[in-house]
Amino acid sequence: MGYRIKALPNKKSEPNYKIQYRSYVGGQRKDTDIKRRKWYEHGFNVDMTFEEAKERAKRLNAQAKLKREQEARVKIDKRFEKEDDIKCAFLPPILVEEFESKVLFRGVYGDPERIKRSKTMSHWRAAKRVIRAVQLDPSNYEDEYMAFYDYFQQHEWSISYVEKVLKLLNRWGFYCSKKQNKAFLPMSAPRGRDRQRIADAYYDSEKTKKESAPLSPDQLEKAKSLFMEENYNWLLISIWFGLRPIEIDNLKSPQGKLWDLVEESGYMVLKVYQSKLSNLDRDKRWKYVPCLFPEQENLLELIQEGNFKRPLSKTIKKHINEDTTCYGGRKGFTNLMLDRGVPLEAVSSYLGHQSIDRTWITYRDKNKVLLPIDEKKVVKLKKTGT
Repeated sequence: MGYRIKALPNKKSEPNYKIQYRSYVGGQRKDTDIKRRKWYEHGFNVDMTFEEAKERAKRLNAQAKLKREQEARVKIDKRFEKEDDIKCAFLPPILVEEFESKVLFRGVYGDPERIKRSKTMSHWRAAKRVIRAVQLDPSNYEDEYMAFYDYFQQHEWSISYVEKVLKLLNRWGFYCSKKQNKAFLPMSAPRGRDRQRIADAYYDSEKTKKESAPLSPDQLEKAKSLFMEENYNWLLISIWFGLRPIEIDNLKSPQGKLWDLVEESGYMVLKVYQSKLSNLDRDKRWKYVPCLFPEQENLLELIQEGNFKRPLSKTIKKHINEDTTCYGGRKGFTNLMLDRGVPLEAVSSYLGHQSIDRTWITYRDKNKVLLPIDEKKVVKLKKTGT
């Protein structure tokens, strides 16, 4: 959505371009030519050169985008305020305020904007919606856990999201019970059939489309000519190192700050800081990805030069497929490494996961057969002066 400046190379007189406005109607793209006598109303004039018009369109589109984002944020904030205004006997305002200030946001309670935009607040809002729906005293949470599981299934939540919200429900339950001098037993995360029915509901919903399909080296190579070089390089790093998008972006920072190259046991190793792991001490947030294959070692010079840039998701969807996002390379990394004979526990470490289960359940391509591979296919590389 926004203005587009389209060159008219066969037009000899000035201005040799036209201005269009792109909109979407019913999911379909529509480009409408703006009549020249109307240009001034849209912030353009006929004396502008092609480059000046492009710069003006870029500025107007950026301003419009910012305005849309601000309006959307206002609507969201109003919805949150409306939710909080709903009277609920199981969410006493005084107790909620105490819980937030003394437990959830202790230390940062004086920074309301930071709290409002935090992941913890997002999960806490979801937890409060659950509490309003189930209408149970915290002392009964563990006995009536099925009411919570039914809510998760009905609202098609993913298992990972369920586990995050459950932690907050248990913290709230413990806090309330302590205030009332009551015993509290925490709810366990769903297991067995309960876990499966919740997972199935999420899998069958439209929400699963947000998860990226894996991107393989062959897929990227076929589309290489369609990408700008720096975008192609970014995706190549993603595929061969399995990094999160923000971790690849951080490789643009000075070497030694958020990333580094070290040598260990004859391998060149990419050392990466994982800003996502804020629950760990800073010195434990680093992960190490050794260059086991020539494709990885060949990328080290590119990383040092900084010749890469994250592509837009719509660009990836257009040139690869609709199911692939910036996480595609990371999603395909597990199977790429397994096919090359790298043990799963090593792959899990390279991805920066805290458990092998996380790697196996979330990042393995379930639609691909796993065959026993000779581990000798892993080529040990000596330092080559990189």
